[in-house]
Amino acid sequence: SKGLDYFSDQEEREHPLVWMFLDEAHEFLPLHGKTAATDALIQLLREGRQPGISLVLATQQPGQIHRDVMTQSDIVISHRVTSQPDLEALNYIMQSYLFESIKKYMDDLPSLKGSAIILDDNSERIYPMRIRPRFTWHGGEAPTTIKAEKRL
Repeated sequence: SKGLDYFSDQEEREHPLVWMFLDEAHEFLPLHGKTAATDALIQLLREGRQPGISLVLATQQPGQIHRDVMTQSDIVISHRVTSQPDLEALNYIMQSYLFESIKKYMDDLPSLKGSAIILDDNSERIYPMRIRPRFTWHGGEAPTTIKAEKRL
């Protein structure tokens, strides 16, 4: 049975939207070469919105990721990067409406932890932002064999 979305006149989708999250995306979508996942992920990047599939990709090395990732992205959130290949990769996606280089926007960011920029392809604008500090425990720390002593 098809219904209407409460807030719009659009019909509800028969199938829910699917979101796929991929960390270290440059390992699956390298700038040079291919992995077993590259072709399928590139196809999702190019055609995924039509069947209702959205990708959220994370990398610390935008200069090492496949160019289609950069050109097919609607929104890019980037913390401060300083390496030339990473700056060039970010410049590559926003070249049509950037008035200044990405490096200038990065240099204008405050040096506070969590500072970033949002590159929005839909509005063709760049926004500064700051992500709040994490309030939860971080489970990604390396294990240690030496137990920390508690001080009284």
